[in-house]
Amino acid sequence: MNQKYLISVMLLAISFLSLNAQNTKTPPETKYPSKKGNLLLSKDNVKMNYVKNTETRFDTIRVYNAWDKEMSLNFGLTKNYLECAAKPASLKPGEEGLIIVKYNAGLKGDWGYVYENFNIVTNDTLEPSKSIFVMVYIEEDFSALSTAQRESAPKIVFEKEKLDFPKTKAGEKITYSFKFKNEGKSDLIIRKTKASCGCTATEPEKSVLKPGESSAINIVFDTKNMTGHQHKTVYVYNNDPRYSTVALHIEGEIE
Repeated sequence: MNQKYLISVMLLAISFLSLNAQNTKTPPETKYPSKKGNLLLSKDNVKMNYVKNTETRFDTIRVYNAWDKEMSLNFGLTKNYLECAAKPASLKPGEEGLIIVKYNAGLKGDWGYVYENFNIVTNDTLEPSKSIFVMVYIEEDFSALSTAQRESAPKIVFEKEKLDFPKTKAGEKITYSFKFKNEGKSDLIIRKTKASCGCTATEPEKSVLKPGESSAINIVFDTKNMTGHQHKTVYVYNNDPRYSTVALHIEGEIE
């Protein structure tokens, strides 16, 4: 771990110990509502919203050993963008500690909502491996752009951003192309497209558009096993600093 990371871990640990000293009489179940085996946790997930792709973010999970034996805390991580540390590395019966999570969005190299998990590996005979859910929303950082760079940036413009489809029978597939153009002064890059559910497939015709070029996001909405009013969304992540996340909507009735 680098020096900055160690300093951050120390500061978090100091803050935790100070808080712990003020709350020694609080029942463990009140402070630690989540339980995994003999380990009580303040939460069983890590959520980080609007993390820049140039940013490293930290979060903490407070833990308590409700076991009558000492519990070791380890992590079977091999991801360079996600690091965890336990302070202390093992908990005596009735002892409290911290799980410190470090997430480097730049190393992850993704956009929008990203979902994954990591495991706290322990010697707990009741539940040795404890899964922690991780949700991060990553967005591009345009803060370093000068005024001139912003004026010469790409500009994504869609002909329309919503498809209102007519009443459709369940089982039919709805296809549509959301056409768009780069009306900016430099290359437009489509970073990623992602649908709000697996029933909607997306595929950009090209991922790099020069100034003046046009393309389309093709969607296929399979209405199998669906009824009533439906509203799906396709997100288009791109390098237009004005509109880096475009939400395309597909809406209508299925009978």
